[in-house]
Amino acid sequence: MGADRRPTIDMNFVVLDRDDDGDLNLVDYVDYSVSKTTQKQIYLEAGNYIIVPGSLGGYLQRPKNIPDSISKPDYYVQNVPNFGKVIHPVYKSIIKDIFKKIDISMERIVEADELNLFGGIADLQVFKDIDDSDFGASGPLRTYASNDQGFTCYGFTDYITNKVSEEDFSKALTAFGYDEYGFSNKSRNFIISVHSETPVNC
Repeated sequence: MGADRRPTIDMNFVVLDRDDDGDLNLVDYVDYSVSKTTQKQIYLEAGNYIIVPGSLGGYLQRPKNIPDSISKPDYYVQNVPNFGKVIHPVYKSIIKDIFKKIDISMERIVEADELNLFGGIADLQVFKDIDDSDFGASGPLRTYASNDQGFTCYGFTDYITNKVSEEDFSKALTAFGYDEYGFSNKSRNFIISVHSETPVNC
C-alpha cells in the first residue's frame, strides 16, 4: 500500500558528450514511453558523458481511476498492541520513497549532510541539527537502526515516526511533491544504472 499512489510515468533520457571545451553534443536518446524502466544499448568511446532523464509530467497526477471521495489516511494506525506508534502504510511507503530521494550516494544509508538537506527542504529543524557525531559509538541516534555513517531506511522511518509530528510531516510531504492523500504529483525518483564491458574510471 502506498506504491499505488506513485503510478508509472512517461520518461525518456538523452546521452550527451561533453568535449574538452565544455560544449555538449547529443550522442543518443530514448523516446518517451510509459514504463517502470527504459533502456538502450549504446557503444561509447572513452570520454565524458552526461545522462539526462526526463518526463513530460503528464502522469504526475492522481490516477483517473481514483475516486474524488477517497479518504485521507490517518497518520498513525490505531490499536496495534506492543508496538508503540505505528505509522500508516501509505505514509510509511512515502518515507521509503523520500529516503531514496535524499540517499544521494545510493549506499542505502542517509548520512548527516543528507539529513541536513532533508531538513532544509522540509524546514524541519530536528534534521538540520543532526551532525556526524550523533552517529558515533555513543551518539544519541544510534538507538535507531543505523551505523556510524547514518540511518538505514528502517532507522529513518522509525525516527520520523517517533520524532516528527503529523503537522511537520505534512510540511515534508508538500516539500517533496506529495499531496495530503499521499499521491506523488510533483516529483518522482529516477535511478540510472550504467553497465560496461570493461572497467570505468569515474
